[in-house]
Amino acid sequence: MSAPFNVGDELPRSSIHDSLGGLRHGTISLVPERNLILLFFKPDSNLSPGFESVQGFEEQGTFLFPGEGRSESQVMEGGNLALANSDKESSQIYLFESRAQNAKYLGEFVNMPDDLSWVRNKDFHGQERDALVFRLRSVDQSPSSESLSPPEQQLEEHPWTPPSWEDYLLKHNGEDGAETSATRAEFELESRFGRWRILLGSQIVDLRIQVGGTHIEPDLFDKTRGEVIEAKRSGSRQMVRMAIGQVLDYKNELSKYLDDPVSAAILLPGAPADNLPALCAELGIRIYIPDGEEFIEFTSQAQGSRRKQ
Repeated sequence: MSAPFNVGDELPRSSIHDSLGGLRHGTISLVPERNLILLFFKPDSNLSPGFESVQGFEEQGTFLFPGEGRSESQVMEGGNLALANSDKESSQIYLFESRAQNAKYLGEFVNMPDDLSWVRNKDFHGQERDALVFRLRSVDQSPSSESLSPPEQQLEEHPWTPPSWEDYLLKHNGEDGAETSATRAEFELESRFGRWRILLGSQIVDLRIQVGGTHIEPDLFDKTRGEVIEAKRSGSRQMVRMAIGQVLDYKNELSKYLDDPVSAAILLPGAPADNLPALCAELGIRIYIPDGEEFIEFTSQAQGSRRKQ
């Protein structure tokens, strides 16, 4: 069976399942009646902790795909087992890059069973665990070929699509209800901030920055102010440290493409922990938190000062 769309096509994930079947959430969606496996991966900027080094294109053009399961050690069952046995079952594999409610089709791939590996990393809760890593290659690439090279570095700009949070709990039924609700709250925070900035006259856009064999996507980019923003679900030390690294990475890469200076900011639901505001100030990173229907720039643990417009 040939895919009903072309490589590079971007369409709503719901449309993909309307056409092919399979579960509408998760990273591995099985379509047994078609002997088909649909794989969905998130951009690096949205990865869960522990997945940073086990996903993305390699220099030879193969793709590392993390196993299914966010909490505790992964197991060889369900989608993981189906993907591991896909060569024996002659299953087709379609690979997609998730983009908010959309997904971009990257082509048909095959699993390389001899390269299946187990690694030690941390689960969503930061606990050490065993995790699976699959290596895939394009059907257009012979087993010994290195002709499929990762795309060159480039910057793509798209109209901003506010992340939907109303139906997030229905589409992403995680093992931990608190964890899922927290992610839902992050999407709501990001959407509120983007809409607020637009009301103030800013142009908000989605960016996709190709870097070697992978890519990064900031949560928000205020094109009018030249400000890149990373949102997190809490002001904990772990979340803020992660946001600092990501937003500085975005700023560095964007500076290679944009003539005007790029500033960095992080968006939190409340005051950050400990001495992190001082650290962010030293690094030139603004911190925004909600203040009623608006947002303020947080400058200390005790008080915030309203962002000058």
